[in-house]
Amino acid sequence: MSLLEPFIVAGLDIASLRARFTFRHYQGLDDIGAMRAVHDACRVHDQIDPYSVCYSIPNLPVDAYARLVQAAPPQATLLAVEEGQVVAHAWMEAWGHEERAYLWHVWVMPHVRGLGLGTAMHRWGEVRARGLHRGDPHPALHLANATEGEQDAVALLYNEGYHLSFVSPELVFDDFDALPPVPSVAGLTFRNLEPSAHRAVARALGEANLNPPEQGGRWQGEELERQLDLVEAEWLERVQSAEPSLSPVAWEGNVVVGGYLCRRSGQVGEIAQVAVRESLRGLGVAQALAARSLSALKASGCVTARLYTSIGPDEAETGPWPLCHVPQIRVPTEGSPSAVSQDNAIIDLIVFAPPHQSETMLCCIKE
Repeated sequence: MSLLEPFIVAGLDIASLRARFTFRHYQGLDDIGAMRAVHDACRVHDQIDPYSVCYSIPNLPVDAYARLVQAAPPQATLLAVEEGQVVAHAWMEAWGHEERAYLWHVWVMPHVRGLGLGTAMHRWGEVRARGLHRGDPHPALHLANATEGEQDAVALLYNEGYHLSFVSPELVFDDFDALPPVPSVAGLTFRNLEPSAHRAVARALGEANLNPPEQGGRWQGEELERQLDLVEAEWLERVQSAEPSLSPVAWEGNVVVGGYLCRRSGQVGEIAQVAVRESLRGLGVAQALAARSLSALKASGCVTARLYTSIGPDEAETGPWPLCHVPQIRVPTEGSPSAVSQDNAIIDLIVFAPPHQSETMLCCIKE
């Protein structure tokens, strides 16, 4: 228990935790197998979708998982051990410059839940994040997330004072035998992503996301260019990570007006980014892009395609959501999952697949 300060376990059964578990930091690649075993034990209990791209951590290949864990801040990965077996682990992601974000993940095997172990490890992560941020003049955000299936984790976060910031529902398309005809849009041409167009595509998609429909003001002229300069590197990285043959781009003459950035992992296709310039929304551009990307994913051997987006508590009908309304993705008529915000208002989420085939990530923040 030397890693857990007394105030972290206040209100918990400290004696039982001390008697049953020991705690240590991540010690290297030899721990990866044991950490993945924790995910395997949680997968069925928490109804984790094995094909999810929104919640991919439990399903990552060994090498990718190891890179992610090793990228955590120093001394920010904690393992709980019972009789030589790792039964829980937690680690941190941190990013940002002007505003630092600390996202803390905790996973506990089902047979040791309900003992306060997850709560103790979660509080340890919060304390570690504050320690890492000490002396940093920039504001800090303390974040955590869980899928709707992870009800134990959701309850823990609400009990610890977190509130819902936004949700990321995952949309699923798996009926590749019923692809619709690929539509055209008057005045536009569609071509696969080309290396020579990476910068133009990056700035166009960046601009589309800088000016969401719910935003009151609009950047224009030099200010718009300055804002695009700030986000260009981030969007260029996203464009470069896409697979060209799976990623259609819409052009009006020599101007990029929209695109779907896609990639593939095995038989799972991910539509990673969707964007259409605001002036051309509502004309069927997103539908035309979706049909082309789904056809390309089918030809590449995919059996399912995934896309996830984010919805704030007041954005159920605005933001990026309408861009995902394409007729070839099924919409259930009942059983859509919902989430509860800080003021207990219900947000009804339209999920483009039966709930058991998709994930809905609840992203929470603690002030």
